[in-house]
Amino acid sequence: MLTIHHRTVKDPRVEVIPVVKVGCWINVVDPTKDEVTFLTQLGLLPENIDDALDPDELPRVEVKDDRVYIILNTPFEENGVIRKIPLLLVIFHEFLVTICKHNLDFIPGLLSDRNVFTTQKAKNVLQICLKVTEAFTQRIRRIDKSMAIKRGNLTRLTENDIIGMVELEEVLNEFNSSLVAQIGVFQKILSSRSIEFFKNDKELTEDLIIDSRQCQDMCSTSLKTINNIREAYSAILTNNLNRVIKFLTSLTALLAVPTIVSSMFGMNVPLPLSEHPMAFGFIALLTILLMSGAIVFFYFKRWL
Repeated sequence: MLTIHHRTVKDPRVEVIPVVKVGCWINVVDPTKDEVTFLTQLGLLPENIDDALDPDELPRVEVKDDRVYIILNTPFEENGVIRKIPLLLVIFHEFLVTICKHNLDFIPGLLSDRNVFTTQKAKNVLQICLKVTEAFTQRIRRIDKSMAIKRGNLTRLTENDIIGMVELEEVLNEFNSSLVAQIGVFQKILSSRSIEFFKNDKELTEDLIIDSRQCQDMCSTSLKTINNIREAYSAILTNNLNRVIKFLTSLTALLAVPTIVSSMFGMNVPLPLSEHPMAFGFIALLTILLMSGAIVFFYFKRWL
């Protein structure tokens, strides 16, 4: 889907127009073949359009033929699966183009903002970058909240909880690599001579870099939290297993007492009490006393 938006400082709101004009914003979501052809006719490189649709593409900046190609990564959730997807921004001298495989909520939100003018390309690029960073921050905070719940119930974690944490760890690793690369992109944008920034725009870029670094720190902290939870859970499981093994070993030793006594009195040789009518009672009493002594000994040794 391809839509062309336009608004100057004199217009009350952003309007969707049928043709490309100077100062417009072309937003493309999952382009068709005809739309790809239209974009190449505008001057976009086919390989850059392919990069925008490649889920494994990493953030970077390229300048070709006086056009600036910026690829960002942004978090996206589909059918309960969280992943990063690329977003391509192409800054022409006349207009701005954004291309993504999926519809992103913050782009329609920007286009409906009363402070957004499509003629201010550099500022709009910075606003998009801020929204991307904000999306990462919100997603990482949600993950942190879910980890806080699991951290408070370590003894009740299930196998599915552990699998879920491993999946979240993979997501956070992807986020971390994207954020590190994205910080480099923002720094390059700030120092680029191909994009004309006003003074306020440069201050916005510096804030963007600071926010991105804070977001990257949050991501690293979340990764450490997940690792700590898994290590703590593993230690709890190991401790519980050791306690069970110790209990079973002690129980085996206790059960060996009556076995030894009965084996001794089961030999086919003359033994004390072999002719006594209360022999069985005496043997049973001896066994109980020996087991009781063993139980007391194991208890004070904390083997039970």
